[in-house]
Amino acid sequence: MKATIYLLVASLLLGTTMRAAEAPEQLLESYRAELSLCRNEHGGGHDLPDVKFFLFGMGARTKLIYRGGSLIEATTGRQLHHWNVRKEIIVPCDYLVAIETTDGAQIVLREDNEAV
Repeated sequence: MKATIYLLVASLLLGTTMRAAEAPEQLLESYRAELSLCRNEHGGGHDLPDVKFFLFGMGARTKLIYRGGSLIEATTGRQLHHWNVRKEIIVPCDYLVAIETTDGAQIVLREDNEAV
């Protein structure tokens, strides 16, 4: 029993390390493939508007919204930061927003066990 738990924990840790090393494009492609597989297996989905945003703030943390190059405090609407975005990739399952700015800077917003 203990050996099984150790193997499970080790595989989870290795999986997390491998996913963190992947590029945002690869993470998003994997996420979409898993989502498509789930939809095919369980009856499809519904078309929704293509509104690109991400809500950060698990549990009792401050809620932050990323949308259109801005990081906004959700409860007050106060803009905390704005970037001029050339390209953005939102990967929901990894709590990640990757931004390439118009001047070529690479910004990664990610929520983990400590915060955003």
